[in-house]
Amino acid sequence: MASFRKRNNLWQVQVRSKYIGSISKSFHSKSDAQKWAKEQEVLMQCGQWSRSKEQSFTLHSLITRYKNEITPKKRGLISEDQRLRRLLKEKDLMKIPLERLHPPYSGYF
Repeated sequence: MASFRKRNNLWQVQVRSKYIGSISKSFHSKSDAQKWAKEQEVLMQCGQWSRSKEQSFTLHSLITRYKNEITPKKRGLISEDQRLRRLLKEKDLMKIPLERLHPPYSGYF
C-alpha cells in the first residue's frame, strides 16, 4: 500500500508491505511518485522486489560515513571520533549487513 504526502516542495511516497517492510522515495511531481509506487507494489506482489542497493551496506560502511560526514561538524568531535574508531575495531559486529539490524524490543509498544 502506498501513501503520498507533499513535503518541502517534493512528493514523498512510502510503499509498505506486511511481509517485506517499507521503502520510501521523494519526487518532484506526484505523477512520478505514483508511477514509482505502482512499480514497487507490483514487484512486491510478484516476489521480485529486493533491496539490492541496501544489501551491500554494512554497519562498518554506515559508521564510517557518519564518522567522516557528521562527526567533524560536532562540538565534541574528538571524543566522538575516538569512540567510533574503537567501535570500528569490532570486526564481527561491523560485518553485519544493515538489512539485518533492528532496534531491540523494549516491551513498550
